Parts: sequence; structure tokens; C-alpha cells
Amino acid sequence: MNFYLTKLFVVYVCSHFGIFLISDAIYWDDWTLVDVNDEVILDTMRQAGGFLNFPGYLHLGLSFFGPWIYKFLTFFMMFGAGIALDQIIKNYKSINSETRFVIVLFFLILPLYWSRVALINFFYTFCYFLFFLAWATNQRNRFLSMFLFFISFNTNSLLVFFIIPFFEIYYRNTVHFFSLKSIIKFTLNRFELTLLPFIFFGAKVYFFSPYGLYEGHNEQYDITALFNNPYLMFDTWYGWFYHFRHIHIYVYTAVGITLFYTYILKGDLFKTTGFTNKLILTFLTGIFIFIIGGIPYWILDKMPSFFDWSSRHQILFPLGMSIILVVFVSLLSKKLKAAAIVSVISFSTIMNVTVYKDLYIDWQKQKMIMKLISKNDMIRNGDILLFEDQTKPLNAMLRQYRFYEWNGLVALAMGDENRFSVDRAQFPSFFNAPSFKLLYENRDKYKSSNFNIYKQQVPIHIQINNVSNGPIDLMKEFAGIKLNIKIIKLPTITFN
Repeated sequence: MNFYLTKLFVVYVCSHFGIFLISDAIYWDDWTLVDVNDEVILDTMRQAGGFLNFPGYLHLGLSFFGPWIYKFLTFFMMFGAGIALDQIIKNYKSINSETRFVIVLFFLILPLYWSRVALINFFYTFCYFLFFLAWATNQRNRFLSMFLFFISFNTNSLLVFFIIPFFEIYYRNTVHFFSLKSIIKFTLNRFELTLLPFIFFGAKVYFFSPYGLYEGHNEQYDITALFNNPYLMFDTWYGWFYHFRHIHIYVYTAVGITLFYTYILKGDLFKTTGFTNKLILTFLTGIFIFIIGGIPYWILDKMPSFFDWSSRHQILFPLGMSIILVVFVSLLSKKLKAAAIVSVISFSTIMNVTVYKDLYIDWQKQKMIMKLISKNDMIRNGDILLFEDQTKPLNAMLRQYRFYEWNGLVALAMGDENRFSVDRAQFPSFFNAPSFKLLYENRDKYKSSNFNIYKQQVPIHIQINNVSNGPIDLMKEFAGIKLNIKIIKLPTITFN
């Protein structure tokens, strides 16, 4: 690894080493993949419309090793996508190595896709990596490139994002970009590029459409959402940063600037960073890439956000945003460029480390809950567990626990799947919901395979409390989570 890549890797590690602190962690939809029958995983992914059920077989293979392999591969695949991008930009001699370095570095560490830590999102990461690898290899091996692109389209948003490499390859191989003759000639010469997304889309629609639990998934388009959701997205972004305004970001950033500037990056490296010509065109290119990255989610009314697990809808934003930021850097004087670049790096690193810290605390909380309930005979003999969680500030990314997360925690703690667990606030309406029949028929997936709704049930109200009063300080958070539980036995109920 040369010095150029070493610097990229060092800063990347500073931002994302936290993923190894939660190598055994299970979150959110991960409970539908952990300790379930092989056929359940295959059937789930088949219903989701995976092409040739490739996602199902991939998860099946990885689940043999455990959660750690997902985190390990995620860490290196996301870095690999950055290296692939570096090779793509190398094709442009007009972009110097300093500018290329900064674009790739921002691409790697901008705090946009925290949902990468969830096992269920690994396939997005996998396809994302294959997409950029396919793009980088297109010049040297067209057949391999098309094969990798085709697999990557299993993350369907990449079908839309394919516009970007298509136009980039066209731009690189033609003289007259806006000439109709050039477009026709390129389309005929590179027919595989033109036809590939349509072939995949046609095959998926006719042979691999979602059904069952996922019927209609990604099929409800709303054109008006293309205009409303970008505004709403930026509003939620503001809400996220406003919520975490208590973080001493300025102190941390000052320390980060000093460390990075003095010991790792060296200010001299950035004196020539930026685009010296075609600045407006480059800026518009960055905006275009950013918009294309959002369209597949906006049009489906899926809101890109930092809250809960919605950052998975931001996976395609880093490239466009990186270019936009470097354009702004280009407008600064030489003295300010290094400070601006390292400020972005420091801010991104701080935000990433903060979220990994929160995810670590979240997982410690889950383990503490499992430890507490595993020792309680009343819970063991209960049929329906109604959780009232008073420690939600310990949840990472302001997320809420779903019913199948409670089911997963209880099943792992008790060693069986005899109970059904749900948040107490959701209980009055949960069993009357139209979707419950479908959920009940998929009990194997949701960690309640032996639960029988048609008998008399003994509900147990479990209140989870924090031992300490008030906010937990940072040192206590890292030292360990201390919780207690209060159990109330409710009257027996019967479902009709």
C-alpha cells in the first residue's frame, strides 16, 4: 500500500473503527436473520424479490460465521468502493492527485450511511461495492464490468444511479458530448451498457416481483414526492443536527484539526486542491449526481434521514456531496483550503465516532435486558410480554425497538420462541391491525414460532428503568449500562 492509500486508510479507520466494537451486535431487522431456519431466510429474500434469490443465499452463507463477518466485510467493502472511485477519477488528467485525494476521502467518511452496521443492510453495501468496482473495471474488462453491474442492480436504486457511470463512460469516449450522432454511435458501440439496466428490470418485473410480506414493495411511485421530499429531507437533516447540538463539536473539531493537520495530512498537500477550470460545470455535475442519488428514494416516499435506520436511503449521496464540497473548497484562498478540508474531515470523524459510541451503548443495553429477563420465572411463564421502555435515550439514532426486536431479545434470552413481545403502547391496536394475520403466519421469521394466539394469554407488563437518575454521563455510558425491570402481571385475556 503506497503512502497515498495509507493516508486514505488511516483517516478512514479513524472514522469507522467503531464498527469492530459492535462486531457481535444485532439490531432492527437483523433479528430476522439470526438463529432462524435456513428456509426462513431463503423464503424471506425470495418474497422480497431477490434476483435468483441471490440475497438469500448470500445471507445464508454469511450467517454460518455470525454477525462479525458482516461488520468485517462492510468495513473493507466500503473502503474498496472508495479505492474504485479513485481509479475512476484517475482517468481525468485534469484532476490533480490532491483534488482526487480529497474527493475520495470525503466519499469515504462523510457521515451519511450509518445503517451499514445492520446485517440486513449488508446486501446494499455489497451491491454498492460491486457497482463502483464494475465502473472502475469497465475500461479494462467490459464483460466483467457488465456482470458486476448486473449483480449490483439487486439494490434497485442503483438502476437509476447507473445513469452516472453511463454518462461518464460516454463523456470519456466521445469528443462531441451533445452531438446526436455521437450519442447514436456510442449507444450502438456500447450496446451492452445501454441494454443492461432494461434487461435486468424486465427480468425482475416478470420473474422476480415481490410477493407475500413484500407485495407491492418499491412499486408505489409518487411523482409529487420528487418535489416535496427533498425539502422535507433537508428539514430532517436540520432536525438531527439541532437535536445533537449539545455535543461539544467546536472543541472536538479544533482538536481534530490540530491532529490531522499536524500529524497526518500536512497542510502543504492541499495548496493545489480544487478545480481551476469548468468550476460551474463541475458544481452542476455534483448537484446532478446528488439528485440522481436521491430520486429512487424520494419518488418512493422513502425519506433519507439520520434518524432510526433511514440513513440507508442516503447510501448514494456521498459522491455528489463530495464533489460539491470540493467545488466550495476551490473558491477559498490557498491559506484557507487546508483548514476547510480538515474541518470537514474532523466533523465527519466526530459524527461517525459519536454514532458508533451510541450503537455500542445500544447493544450493551440490549444485552443487559436479555440478562435481566433470562433470570425471571414470571417472564418465562408469560405468553404476551408488554415492554414499557423508560431508557429510550440510550437507543442509537433515536430509534424505536420493533416488536420483532423484543421477540428476538426474549427468544435469545429464554432459549425458546413461546412468547409474543410488543411495546405496551402498541398493544391495544396491534392485534387488531389488518397486517397481524400476515405477521402471525410468519411467526418463524419473527421469533415467536410457538406462540398460539387462539388460547387464553397471560400478559406480563415489563417496565425497563435506568438505575441512575437523570442523563448518563459519557464515562458511565462506556463503563456499562445498569438497568432494572419492574414486572406487573395483567389479567388473562382471550383473542377471538
